[in-house]
Amino acid sequence: MDRRKFLYATGAIVSASVFYSYSNFLSPSDGKKELIRPNPSDFSRPIEKAIAYGINASNPHNTQAWKFKMLTDTSMLLYIDKNRILPATDPTTRQIHIGCGCFIETANIGMTKEGYNTKIEYFPDGFYNISSIGKSPVAKITLIEDSDVQISELSKDILTRKTSRQLYSNQIIDPATWSAILLLIKEKQSSFELITENKKLDIIRPILADGMEIESYTFRTHEESRKWFREDDEKIAEKRDGINLPGNGISGVKKWFAERQLRGLKKDDWHSKKMNESALKMHRKRVKESPNIISLKTTTNTPLDWLKVGQDYCKLQLACIMKGFYMHPLSQVLQEFEEMNPLRRKFEKEMNVLKNEKIQMVVRVGKSKTPYLSYRRRVSEF
Repeated sequence: MDRRKFLYATGAIVSASVFYSYSNFLSPSDGKKELIRPNPSDFSRPIEKAIAYGINASNPHNTQAWKFKMLTDTSMLLYIDKNRILPATDPTTRQIHIGCGCFIETANIGMTKEGYNTKIEYFPDGFYNISSIGKSPVAKITLIEDSDVQISELSKDILTRKTSRQLYSNQIIDPATWSAILLLIKEKQSSFELITENKKLDIIRPILADGMEIESYTFRTHEESRKWFREDDEKIAEKRDGINLPGNGISGVKKWFAERQLRGLKKDDWHSKKMNESALKMHRKRVKESPNIISLKTTTNTPLDWLKVGQDYCKLQLACIMKGFYMHPLSQVLQEFEEMNPLRRKFEKEMNVLKNEKIQMVVRVGKSKTPYLSYRRRVSEF
């Protein structure tokens, strides 16, 4: 089978603004064993432990667009790394800020295991415009030692948390399980809607799948995915970021062959209609067979909302995992680039979104085989 036909057959190409979040895992690198994720126990300073926990967080395209200024052993400023944002798919930086919220909450939950509460000051120098990203802090994070701190139940799965882009079983989240998930989350800033009724799912799932199609056939947004694509294990281990074949659910013999076919992938191959059609066919099947859809909505759409939705998303994912369910974001339809606007308005109409409200995240949820474990960069690289 030639290279092009093989890629069509396996659906090897990844094209999505998705959140990849996986766990601590040993992997061979240059003949040695190395952690895919930093181990918080390897650090003595509390603030470095907080970073080691926090970078386990979900974030768009796994760009890990965080950088830190450590002020003391127990405090730091969190910034966005402007070299790791997604201007094509996320022109407002809304999704990148949601990823910052995910970092904040992951660090907060993790540090309860170390005996610390976390104080968060959002935008300590005030709100900023896009031109000031990387110059003004997103948040000031201060750790407060407390011998009476209660270890968060959600901390159990921080280092084993995974996002699954695989096919899900048909198991629905029943009312009792949903109540248990909400009880684990406790406080939240956004409103959640769980959709399991087939009538509504049959309306919104095709719209969600169409969002991926628009992103894939818009050259600049699909090209942005190519920038962050890591085509084999060597590149994945070298870069420790981005999107890849195993994260797209391709494993075993298919992965082995596809990696060799994808090495040095050119623009013409990446943007091929037939190649896109193959990947989209796989994506549509996964969306169509997803038994649960959850949306996260806010009454306004400010940068502060974005951060707090990220915190809610972090807790929702960890709570779902505790109940045996994986999540996979389908937020392409929510993106604000021009070509997506008509479909986004259609989706918002079907979801009864009122004026000034914003659906910030939408995810499919279900049970699947154990998914891939993604890398995070080393703490020193931030």
